[in-house]
Amino acid sequence: MSQDTATRLKEEGNALFIQGKFDEALVKYTEGIELDGSNAILWANRSACHLSMKRYLDSVGDSRKATELDPMYYKAWARLATANDALKEYLPSSLAWQHALDTLPTENLTPMQEQQRQEYQKRLEESTDRLHRKASGGDRSVNTRYYRDGDGKQPWEVAGEMISALEASGNTSSSAWVLHGAYKEFAEGVRIMKGVTVDEGGNLRGEENGLQHLANGIIREDRVFHMEKEALWISAYNRLETLERERHNPWLAAGPDYLKREAPSRLAKKGWDVIRPDIDLTIRFWILRGKIEGALDGNVVSENEYYSRCLEVLEWGRELWRDVPASERGEVFDEAFIRGLRNLYLESILQCYGFDRVDTKLVEKLVVEADILLRSLETDPGPHDNADPGFKLSFYNYCRGNAYACKAFFHSDLARRGLSVDQNNQLAGEYYLQAAEAYPVDDEKHCRYLNSALQHLSQHPGLTARRMLDIMTRFRVSVNESKKIWNQHPSRIRPEKDYSDGMVMQRENELRRALLERGLSLDTVVTKESR
Repeated sequence: MSQDTATRLKEEGNALFIQGKFDEALVKYTEGIELDGSNAILWANRSACHLSMKRYLDSVGDSRKATELDPMYYKAWARLATANDALKEYLPSSLAWQHALDTLPTENLTPMQEQQRQEYQKRLEESTDRLHRKASGGDRSVNTRYYRDGDGKQPWEVAGEMISALEASGNTSSSAWVLHGAYKEFAEGVRIMKGVTVDEGGNLRGEENGLQHLANGIIREDRVFHMEKEALWISAYNRLETLERERHNPWLAAGPDYLKREAPSRLAKKGWDVIRPDIDLTIRFWILRGKIEGALDGNVVSENEYYSRCLEVLEWGRELWRDVPASERGEVFDEAFIRGLRNLYLESILQCYGFDRVDTKLVEKLVVEADILLRSLETDPGPHDNADPGFKLSFYNYCRGNAYACKAFFHSDLARRGLSVDQNNQLAGEYYLQAAEAYPVDDEKHCRYLNSALQHLSQHPGLTARRMLDIMTRFRVSVNESKKIWNQHPSRIRPEKDYSDGMVMQRENELRRALLERGLSLDTVVTKESR
């Protein structure tokens, strides 16, 4: 009887899917799976739903389950390949396309199957080509290396040398605090990671919690992320991941939808001491997988997907277990952790949209998430003491600054598209000012956002010479202060950065001359075109 009902639900789901009602179809397929979990078609069809909804990790999880239930189900292999292609993960997609071809009938193909064979072959060749280009570095973005090689000190090294003086002077507003705290976490993770070894019996030996420290460092400040000798770094990371996976049971091969269905039953059977590290490792693995994909291969689509799905799981779990003590649920459900993760998610949305500036739903999502971040800060003013200045800066000030910068970008993009240009340029400028003020004056983002504010506020109708000079003066001070720490950061070593900074300073000199030599009033409204 249950199989008959599952078949009926599958047919109802198919009808809804054809109509484009993916949410409703998903419900039908899920109900069918609950009745007949051995039905590979239900899993594959739900995978197709997830694909259509751009929930790629869930699609990977469901299609993989379908192939486990029926290894000869070529449509399931094709959906697994398609989901991995969407994530730009071309090794698993190439393997899945090959499986799809291998499991297609070889004789008496229907016209549809012949068409599928040609399509699978084409997609296999495309995926394999992208894999080869990725392996050779041909697909890497200009941001592959977060920091250049050289003799100069890296920002976290400079920051570490500044801490004693900052403590002595009582200065708690410096980006050095953020870098120092984040790098201590990240470096501890790297130490544990490099300490994992393989014994004579082929077993991994080493400390746990390496993933915890790596992820904590990135959550605090992702600009500390770097990979020395990339190939060796990745090999060491893979050993650490395998070690921690062997000791626990995280949901690494499944998507969040599967995790949310299974976690409550695992909790009921095994308790918090088991499920807490399982969820913790899953979240941290996804965060690190996203960061590594984004940094190493410029794969911001995958980075965005991993961060998004992490947030989905954490928000779901925090609501489901809201009455469970924080110490039982684990650190990943803490407000500060979720806020730091959302901060990373905002950056990934920006990067995804920056590729083509076509999918305006992304920029709308950006401002929605920025507002969520700001609301969380309204209800959580932060610690009152200065025991860890870096913590407060990372999870409060910097998150606020990034949220304002994203709102500024939203209005800037509206102006770029010709929508209420004057109004949106002014709004963008004001939000960029608020963003800058959230960062210490010695953070490279402080001067970056002051520059952006100037570019927008100086558009028509303009601003007074007094206000423009005030922003320019603050900008010049911030450029000089931030160079002391951030001189090796990629944003400081791009020629266009030096040119842009130089133009602002040149414009400041011209404006001061106009005030002295031409009798220009400080109350005169000036624009970018003013001379």
